[in-house]
Amino acid sequence: PTCDKKLGNTPCGGCRGILSILKEVESVPGTSLAQSIKQEILKLHKFQVSLCTEVKKKASIMISEINWQTEKTLQRIEFDCLAKAEELKSVLEFLKSSSVQLFNKSIYPLLRFEKDIQPVKFNLIKLNHYRVSFGFPFLKFLETCNLLSSRVKPLFSGILGNEIDKDELAFNRKLTADSARQLSVALPYFNQIASLTLTSNMLATKEANFLFSSFFHLKNLSKLKISNEITEGVSLLAGVFPKLSGLKTLYLNCGEFSSKALSDLTLAFSYTPEIESLSILGTNLSSNSMKKLSLG
Repeated sequence: PTCDKKLGNTPCGGCRGILSILKEVESVPGTSLAQSIKQEILKLHKFQVSLCTEVKKKASIMISEINWQTEKTLQRIEFDCLAKAEELKSVLEFLKSSSVQLFNKSIYPLLRFEKDIQPVKFNLIKLNHYRVSFGFPFLKFLETCNLLSSRVKPLFSGILGNEIDKDELAFNRKLTADSARQLSVALPYFNQIASLTLTSNMLATKEANFLFSSFFHLKNLSKLKISNEITEGVSLLAGVFPKLSGLKTLYLNCGEFSSKALSDLTLAFSYTPEIESLSILGTNLSSNSMKKLSLG
């Protein structure tokens, strides 16, 4: 056996060297001692091949996980920024039929930007940080002009009044597209909450992605309950788990899980070592799927 036969790559230098030695000793007289030595060289070669193969496989897994973390980070950035852009778009649409002037110094800054991206080797989702947030004057503008949905307006009042030290938040009724988007804007300010419940919200995939991208900032979250008929949104949720390393209780009832969502959840659970209670309900969760999830 050689590395190239095992993995389809060029043999490493060590393998080529030992193969060369094996050829050189073929002409040595076949005494019992010589045969034993040849066998030991062959064993050494086989051990080296198995060692090289395992190292390359483990390295491939590491590369795969880094690629997965990169994919999830980029996906989260996409929906996080899109939510802010759509909020600004809604303001522009409001201004079409309003006499209110947006270009007033009193509402600036509209947006604040933070980022600290480092070339980390392991959990880049947890260790790299960025945040796009609206300035307080603009949040006040949204409130004053009644641009906030009734479901989230109390949260914005809490932000503006610096009353953000809540331990628990629960949303148990339907959320409109505007409510879900605005909730994703508000949640990062409540980064001390330990428990979050989202049930019966009737979220579309895009709105679910808006919300889940904001979970990245909930560093103290230990209990999460989600019961909504969403599918692809679960993949982005899984990509936030590496940041939620303190998560202890997780309840997910999201209808039919796609194969992509199951794969993402399997990877994500390796980053949540503190989970004590896990409930996952789905219409297509076979025993094999559950086994893969448990191995994660």
